[in-house]
Amino acid sequence: IQHQISRLTQKIYDNPATKLADIYIDFVSGKTGSYRPEWERMHTDACFGKFKKVFTKSVSRFGRDTVEGLQMIQSLRANNVEVIFDNEELHSFSPDFDLLYTVAVAQAQFENEDRSDNIRKGIMMQSDNPESKLYNRKCYGYEHDANGELVIVESEAEVIRMIFTMYIEGASVITISNKLSELGISSPTGKEKWSNRTIDTILQNEKYTGEVLLFKTVTGDYPNTKASRLTANMKLCTDHHAPIISKEVFNEAQLRRHKKVLKRINSKRDRSLEQLR
Repeated sequence: IQHQISRLTQKIYDNPATKLADIYIDFVSGKTGSYRPEWERMHTDACFGKFKKVFTKSVSRFGRDTVEGLQMIQSLRANNVEVIFDNEELHSFSPDFDLLYTVAVAQAQFENEDRSDNIRKGIMMQSDNPESKLYNRKCYGYEHDANGELVIVESEAEVIRMIFTMYIEGASVITISNKLSELGISSPTGKEKWSNRTIDTILQNEKYTGEVLLFKTVTGDYPNTKASRLTANMKLCTDHHAPIISKEVFNEAQLRRHKKVLKRINSKRDRSLEQLR
């Protein structure tokens, strides 16, 4: 990002007829549906005549959705503001810009899809090797030794065992969180308060039994990259590293979790039926 800022601001300073008005940066995805406050601020400033030109690195940095991007460009043009795309050398005041922009966005999307597919294939190939670093990703309770292998951090392992024991004995996730705070045990990120999500994630992590399960979730194809559950491509490596808890303890915790989920579903169904009556 710093390189992009440096290049574009230099182009402005190299032209005596131009002066830098502002810099707008959104640190979020440009895909459809993503809220981009700086994008909105840029549009507002354009309406108030703060600048006459917008320099951006490429069509994929401006907006990956063709319709949304063209709508913004048309609105900027209505305010006599020109958009200049550095990589593609496109100028929004050009007569054939809309067609060229649409083609450029399509090409950028194709390249992103191709890159995403290659990355996915590379990860799948790595997973075929039991020695792959994919299997040695550390989590709370483990650290890497000199060879990059997972080894137990005993002080953290005691906390893991406490969480599973309390949960199996009937404590709720909220109760466990409060107990850890009372004991002055910091969360994996160093916070005083443990989030319910962190504890729930620990309770679902089979890595504490010495196993590694890859591809528990899958990310959709670009641009619909939301992660979802998938079982077809899961890969399980058993007895991969030293366990913190037994498989029996882990399975008992999963059974209780499933019962709680089923109870919530049934309760929600009963309320819905009651409302219908």
